[in-house]
Amino acid sequence: LIPLLRQWTGGYMPASHGNNTTNGRQCASCRSTKAKEEFSHNQWKKGAAFARCKACVGGSASSKEVSSSRKKRKRDSKDDQLSKKIKAIEAAVAAEKQQREAAVAAEKQQREADIAALKVGSSRKGVTTQAQFYEQLKIDRCLDMRRIWARKTKLKLRDLPTGFAPEKPADGAVETFKVANSVQSIFTKCLKKVVSIAENEQWKNKPDPIAFSKKSFRGRMPDVVNYRMEMTGSLAITAFGDLKPRGSGDFSNEQKGHILDMARTFMEHVGLCRPFLIVFLSDGVRWQFFRVTRKGRDELTYLEAPVIDDMKTGWKHYIYMLKRSPSHMGCVEPSVEGVNFHIPLGRGGSSVVYKASRNNAEVLVKIYFSDRQDSFERETSALDKLSARDVGVPHVEETPLLNTKIKGFCERVLVVTPVGIPFLPHADGVRCHGEHLKTLVHIVKDAHKEQLEHRDIKPDNVYDSNGSILLNDWGSSTTSTTEGVLEGTPGFSVFEEDTKPQVRDLISVVRTAYSLFFHELPPAEPNEIAQFWSNRLREGSYWGKALSYAKDLNYKKLSRCLGKMK
Repeated sequence: LIPLLRQWTGGYMPASHGNNTTNGRQCASCRSTKAKEEFSHNQWKKGAAFARCKACVGGSASSKEVSSSRKKRKRDSKDDQLSKKIKAIEAAVAAEKQQREAAVAAEKQQREADIAALKVGSSRKGVTTQAQFYEQLKIDRCLDMRRIWARKTKLKLRDLPTGFAPEKPADGAVETFKVANSVQSIFTKCLKKVVSIAENEQWKNKPDPIAFSKKSFRGRMPDVVNYRMEMTGSLAITAFGDLKPRGSGDFSNEQKGHILDMARTFMEHVGLCRPFLIVFLSDGVRWQFFRVTRKGRDELTYLEAPVIDDMKTGWKHYIYMLKRSPSHMGCVEPSVEGVNFHIPLGRGGSSVVYKASRNNAEVLVKIYFSDRQDSFERETSALDKLSARDVGVPHVEETPLLNTKIKGFCERVLVVTPVGIPFLPHADGVRCHGEHLKTLVHIVKDAHKEQLEHRDIKPDNVYDSNGSILLNDWGSSTTSTTEGVLEGTPGFSVFEEDTKPQVRDLISVVRTAYSLFFHELPPAEPNEIAQFWSNRLREGSYWGKALSYAKDLNYKKLSRCLGKMK
């Protein structure tokens, strides 16, 4: 047909139908006729209109080689992209690590600067910064986890799957369920010689001296109390805290106020010689520590540390506190040779008083403040003068020295007998009657005969001793001829210089008698005291008559008047 077509078309043949002879073929790209050898095998098999020579294809030996080249280029491209991603990730990780190291270095540098500033300015009053708090508590020297497990503890690794608590309390978990359970699991496995109690019920039916600790908080018991077994009495309490429902962020002001109020009560009625006390709040995960420091004799300052929202760190700090010695936690236990201290009785203006035993007999031990050394001398002198009259005053057994000096207190203490029983409205008090008051007037009369003025007669200084009266605390006493600053307790003592010293004492006796009978105390505001007593001891009343006898220094009539009280 080819010769016939050439004849019909005049010898013209379209390129799309190129020469299909065995000797040559027209290239579909360059339109030139080339031999079979100049085409690849696959191209030669194609139709004439689609066959391309090797030069136009690019010199490829075959389509397989072309395909493999393309795959190689795609594979190389993917490898390049993956390599770029890996390099980007490595760069980001390196940058983050560098930032973290820089932050840790800056924090360490700041802490060292704060500690250095604290050491330089250690004489400043008050503590305000977090670094100062942790330095004083020595938190920065916490033992690492492995040392805590190994050194004198009963903690096991199986008890610490998530830090220290076996189960992290969920948000909103109540105090009596998740939080208490998670905290209790670690408290029951704490250090030797330390008892940490996380349930109020465990304080019931406990023998002394632990049972006394419940009375120490005036009916408001904390959830957790750390108790040193090798110590005695209420001084065995090293720290305490409250458990709160699981939450986030800071604890509420109400929760903080509750624990700080218990700390204040403890420092005023139990920790009489303590320089400071550590308390805390926790929900099993969050921890916040507070330091209550005694400033002077009566003022307390409160330091609040930031909330620790890391369970492992919070428990680490708490366990470290348990490992500290009692003295490092502010526990100060007075020690006198031959005397066993039992419980604290109170803190007055010149001394603190403890109930103790000596030679199997109960005694009172008074430890005076270092700036009230004169009170010790005045009280011993007054008791020596009155001991010959055999009146209702304490008897001095001895004046020994403390085995270990306590900061802020005198080394020499006063040991006296007997130990009286307070009158109502004290919790364990007895009822006061007329014979008690009659004896009180006679004691004051005998003191006035020795030219002594008590100056601080009040219900807290009057006790029952075998049915008779006992007038304590002669540390404020002075001779009637001595001039000086008037001392005493506002509300009961008289601070009028133009009033005779003996009259001031007898007026205090009448006010004390009224409070013992009616269990009513004068107001704390100074401007309300005068109005209070003018209404209670008004002229024309029975108590007004007793007040007039006191002002006239008529001991006989005053004794007869108060003796009729029932």
